[in-house]
Amino acid sequence: MSDKELKRLSVLQEICDQRITQSQAAQLLHISERQIRRLLQKYKAQGPAALAHAGRGQISNSRLPEELRLKCL
Repeated sequence: MSDKELKRLSVLQEICDQRITQSQAAQLLHISERQIRRLLQKYKAQGPAALAHAGRGQISNSRLPEELRLKCL
């Protein structure tokens, strides 16, 4: 996980432990309260893995086919 994702994880854990409010969490992470609610819902359903970027490890949709890439080189 990236530093950003780890920070989100720690803040969401603080919300779950009722140490901070959703409003305070939104200010800490510089995102909206609505986004905090979305993240929290996803975190409760899927755990820490829900915070990782969904496209990580996948090939880009705009990637050139291997044959064309080799021709260009």
